[in-house]
Amino acid sequence: MRFNTERDYSTITMLFNKELINTVIDNNVILYKLHQQLSKTNSYGETTKKIWYTGEVIPALVNRQVTNPTSDLMTYNVDQQMEVAFLREECRDRNVYPENGDIIEYGNALYEVHNVNENQFYAGVANYNHTILCSTHLTNKNNLQLER
Repeated sequence: MRFNTERDYSTITMLFNKELINTVIDNNVILYKLHQQLSKTNSYGETTKKIWYTGEVIPALVNRQVTNPTSDLMTYNVDQQMEVAFLREECRDRNVYPENGDIIEYGNALYEVHNVNENQFYAGVANYNHTILCSTHLTNKNNLQLER
């Protein structure tokens, strides 16, 4: 904190990060927020029918892992993990924050968010939290009822 000011943090997040992600990298994902009131759950929080809001296009950094194919008797499944990093400022501007259970569409595939990490601090200072990092896994398109 001693050598990093609010002005330094603002310059890095607004000029460098936002410009880099929105203009240079230009990589968008679609974030579908889970509609928790319409997704009826039992007393354990489980549900057979989930409903999502209309997707929001948002710029992000994406790191997809290699696919891991598995076969069980007569079925063939593919597992893939993906990390998606959103700028906190971009999420605030769009009034959209990723949470567990949300769906991210990227590269004609759908991934469910299973972990959200908001501990990406600039210079180790908690007030300078600039990134929301989501861990996701590939999900089956047939089980989802998304509004596109």
